[in-house]
Order: sequence, then C-alpha cells, then structure tokens
Amino acid sequence: MPKITKRVVDALCPDAGGAEVFKWDSEMRGFGVRIMPSGVASYHIQYRTPEGRTRRMVIGRVGTLTPDEARKKAREKLAAATNGADPSTERRAVRKAMTVSELCDQYVADAKGRIKESTLAMDKSRIETHVKPLIGKLTVRSLTASDIERLKSDIMAGKTAKPRKKGRGGAVTGGRGVAARTMGMLGTILEYARHPLNLIKDNPARGLKKPSEGRQRRFLSLEEIANLGAVMRQAETMGENDSGVTAIRFLLMTGLRRMEALALPRDWIDARNQCIRFHDTKSGTQLRPIGANAIALLKALPVSEGCPWVFPAKRGKGHYVGVPKVLERLCANAGLQGVTVHVLRHSFAAAAAEMGFSELTIAGLLGHSVPGVTARYAHIPDSALVAAADRVCARITAALNGHGSEGRWNCCAGRRDAEFRGPDMSLKKKGSSKEPDWLPDWKDVAKYPDPKKKKVSGRVWGWEFLRRNPEYQQLWEKYAALPPGPIYEGRSAHAHMEIQERFEKEFGVSHAAPPSMTFTHPDFKWRPRFAAQKPKYWIMPWPDDDGIGVDLDGVDIDHPAEVLVKFDLRCRISDQLDAVKKILNKELKRLKEADVLSGGPRDWSNRYQNYLRVLDAKLSGATNKTIAVEILGIKNDDSENQKDNADYAFQAAKRLRDKDYRFLAVLGGDKQQSQFPPGE
Repeated sequence: MPKITKRVVDALCPDAGGAEVFKWDSEMRGFGVRIMPSGVASYHIQYRTPEGRTRRMVIGRVGTLTPDEARKKAREKLAAATNGADPSTERRAVRKAMTVSELCDQYVADAKGRIKESTLAMDKSRIETHVKPLIGKLTVRSLTASDIERLKSDIMAGKTAKPRKKGRGGAVTGGRGVAARTMGMLGTILEYARHPLNLIKDNPARGLKKPSEGRQRRFLSLEEIANLGAVMRQAETMGENDSGVTAIRFLLMTGLRRMEALALPRDWIDARNQCIRFHDTKSGTQLRPIGANAIALLKALPVSEGCPWVFPAKRGKGHYVGVPKVLERLCANAGLQGVTVHVLRHSFAAAAAEMGFSELTIAGLLGHSVPGVTARYAHIPDSALVAAADRVCARITAALNGHGSEGRWNCCAGRRDAEFRGPDMSLKKKGSSKEPDWLPDWKDVAKYPDPKKKKVSGRVWGWEFLRRNPEYQQLWEKYAALPPGPIYEGRSAHAHMEIQERFEKEFGVSHAAPPSMTFTHPDFKWRPRFAAQKPKYWIMPWPDDDGIGVDLDGVDIDHPAEVLVKFDLRCRISDQLDAVKKILNKELKRLKEADVLSGGPRDWSNRYQNYLRVLDAKLSGATNKTIAVEILGIKNDDSENQKDNADYAFQAAKRLRDKDYRFLAVLGGDKQQSQFPPGE
C-alpha cells in the first residue's frame, strides 16, 4: 500500500471484471483513490461516525485536483470527522437544502386563507415573474444581501420584462415600483423562513433600502374633468363601452379604488344611509360614505338577473375589468396625458382639499387607515363625512355635466375667499414700517394672552409666536395673492395645494390661519392645527452619530421633555449610551435656553407673555433699556446689565418664534379644538 502520488495514480487501471478499484494511501489512514469501471477516478476519504457507521466521501476528480491538493482537503475532512462531525451527511444536507423557489411555494401554500386572495394573487405573480427566474435556484441558507440587491437591480433594469400575452393580463415591464414591492414581499417570505421554519438565523433582506417609487402628483382640475365629461357624453353616443364610461364617472364621483368599484356587489350598497359597507378593502372591513349623486347613478344602472355585481362583465359571470383601456381612449380624445385610473382617486381628493376639507375628513372619504378616524366611522356613517362626500360629489358631477362651479373655496374652511381676504385678515403695512397693522401695542399688557386664564393653552402660545414669524407671514401673503376665481379657469388649484404642503412641511400646521387671527377669534377652535410632535431621535449603533430625525406613525410625545431613543442590542450598549448622553444633554440645553423646562406652568406662561411683548417692542423700534425697564422690570441696574437681559430675552423669543413654537403647541393641551370646520 504505497503513498498516493501522481505516478501511482497514472498507473491505475479499471478492473477488467467491472468492479470498483480502491487504492489507499500508506501515510494517511482513510485517504485513497477509487477507479470506476468506466475509467473515471476520484479521490476519496473513508471514516466512521460517532455512532460507528462507515462513511465514504468524494474529495474531487483525478485530473481536477493534484494528489497533494486532494491530500490537504482530505486531512481537513478527516480531522473534522475525528472531532465528531459527519462531512458526508453535511454535504448531502446542503445539496438537499430548500431553494428559494421551494420556500416561495411553501409560503404561498401556507398563506392560503391567512391573507387576502387578491394579495396572494399579486404575490404569486411577482414570485413567478421575478423571484424564481432570478434567484429561485439559490438555497435559502446561501442567500445574501448582495443577491437581493442584484435582484433589485435586475428588476429595475427590466431584465424580467416580458411582452403582453394573448388574452387577459398585461405586459411585464419591471421598474422601480415593481422592484420595491418585490423586495417587500421577499422580505416577508424570508421572515417566514426565519420563523417559524427556522431555516435561517437572520433575514438578509432586513435593512436593505428599497428604491423610491416616486409620489403621484397628477390629478385632474375641474376644467380637465369638464373636458373629460364632454368627451364621455360624446363617446356614449358613438358606441363606447357603456359600463366603462359609467365606471369612470363613478370612480371620479366617489374616489374609490379601481377594484373597490369594479368588484362592488350590489348588496354592499346602503342607499338609505348613503354609504357602501365594504366587507373587505385594502384597510379591512370598512364603511365608506358616498354622495347622493353617486347613489342616484347606481340606482339608474340596469340590474342583470342572477348577477351580484354593480358593473357586470359583458361575457361570463364575473365583473367588468376593462376600465384602463376605456380611460386611455377617452383621455386621448380629450387631449389629457398622464392619466391613470388611480389619478381619478387623486382628483377626488384634490377637489375635496380645494373645497377646504381637513386631512382627517379626506382620509375618511378615501378610506385611508388613519388612527382614531377609521374606528369612528366603522359602524354608522358619520354625518360630517356624508355631508362632505355629498358636496365633493356634487362639485365633480357639475363639472362632468358641463355646469359652472359656484367659485373657489378657501383651503382653511368651506367659505368664500372674500371672508378671509378682507382688510382685517390681511398683512397691511403702516407706511414704510415693517410693523403689521394688526400688531398689538406692546405697552398694553391687556392685549396679550393672560397666563392666569385656563383657556390660554400651549396651542395659544405656539400660535402667538408663529403668527409673528416673518417667513410664515410671507407664505400667507402668497396664498392671499392667489386668484379668487373658479379653479377650473386657471392653475390656482395646483398653486393652492403647493402652498398648503409648504405650510405643513415648513411650519408643521394644517389648516393655516392668517397671522392677524387671535386666539379669541371663533375660527381659532379648529385652525390652525399643529401637527403632533414625533419622536426626535433615533440612535444608530455608531457612537459618533449625533442622531437623525425619525417619523414613527402612531407614536407621539405629549411634552417637549419626552424623547424616544432606539437601541440596537446587537451592538455595544456602552457606545450607544455614550451617544445618547451627548444627544440628551444637547437637547436639554436647548430646551432650557427656550425656557420650556424652567419653573411651573404659570412660570413659563408669564415668560412667554413677556417674550411676545419683547418681539413686538423690537419691531416697533424700542430700545434695550426701554424693554428692560417696562417689560422685564429691571430698573435699578446699570445699562450694560439691562442690555444683556434684553438681548437674552430677545434671543429666547426669536427661538420660540422661529422654531420652538412647535413644542409650546403640545404644552397644556387644547381639548376644545374641533375636528372639523364650522358647517363641515
């Protein structure tokens, strides 16, 4: 039994009788060469398991590995076997490991009855179209984040794109949106592999950035809706699909999602309560108010015997699905571009916003899942929502029928613009002075909020500082300069929505109010509405990170002293604690400088009244000495100290005016603030 060398291997010949020939190494026990009757030779090892069973395992083919290379690999495997491992069984387990395709099939089988059929159908489509062709053959255990990143890139590049087949179904195009949704689905499937299947310890898709899909900003103005309505009336006389035209009209009048309307059973319509009782939607079981004109449209539709659908298919027992093609033809004739079925839903929301309805009202009309709103409208139709749906539906119906609108409605209330564009709500200037004419006399304390009165809440103080913000005043002037004519005669609807978004993004308020409005004004009950303060910091694992803002839905803070911090237990706790300490000390210093944390509630209220007077006094040209004596009460002191105190008060007041007013809005609460404008 010689040592296996290249000369020994080359001299080996197959057995003439057809038996396998083994040649074992003299120096390493368990290492040898096997020659098959066909002449194929392989390096082998032979060992015993801890249970005493004999195992043989191929190291590699002769010709692929040299004897020395094979000897090195054999030594590693035999050493592992000596330590209790079973290399042969482990190799078979890896080869038989579940692939991504098999995991997807098991996920789909297990998900039946657990998730919605429509969602499952979309998951199946993405699996068969994108996941299986690109990474289906990979084993679940070997899948890495790089593989998923490559999957994302391939889908975005259109590697899985396919032309449209005959019959139903569209073309596969790929793109950023498809890649984002496929990554989200794959992450869910891999989480299923982690638990309960226990195939992997960590989800390789966790933490990967999805491609941004882009925000849909296209909507139809009333002028475009009127144009589309004229084309629809003409198309009905020229043989266009009547179900498609009626469905498009219904989608515009209600803001429903495409399949919510097309797959609508007649049994779900509650004409008496003017609503649709959905048994299943994207947000679950839901009650959706719709306008009286939409109810009348549904009542006028013919009823097919034995068919449950509002929009039945022309052939078969299913519901109608051909809206996209009909809409494409109508928009081509109307000269409208970039209009999809979902744009009709956006157009309904834009019309509601243009009429001045709040975000919560629009969310209720659209069926969005908004905490505290959906639950309120889950059982009976809310009168405010029914009235809102009726008014929006009536406006869109009038545009579709070619009737004129009564006028443009203000973004802050369902009232005429003239009510809010009069002299008392403007930003007139006194000659060449920068002081607005509504600014109170800083010497008269009675003209400022009284901190001793309970109705003076944190929201009052926040508004008093915000309305003195020059940038807020300038943005309101831009809004006040918008043309008051009907929105279908120009582009004022687009400008209106852009300014509304700026109010929310830059100043954290919805239902913006004119700077001249005081907290004693009747409309102050419902506007301005300050956005809830979100958690301020998200501590990442790196100790030198100063923290970045994070927006977590459903998590608000009730006081500026409350801060949410996230820790990652997979990283060193000490490093994270050091980072947290730095951030919290920095935040504490800032809040102390703003006098948000000092003293009791009456103490900070007194300070804020003084700060408001300091801002107004500075704007009117008062000196530091005058401010120190008449506002701060510093009389018997040197001029330098008076100047320092006046400067400190002015800087603190500026911080509250420019940024920290948002914290004041959550102090003291304001339970009297109404959910909806008067008459909504």
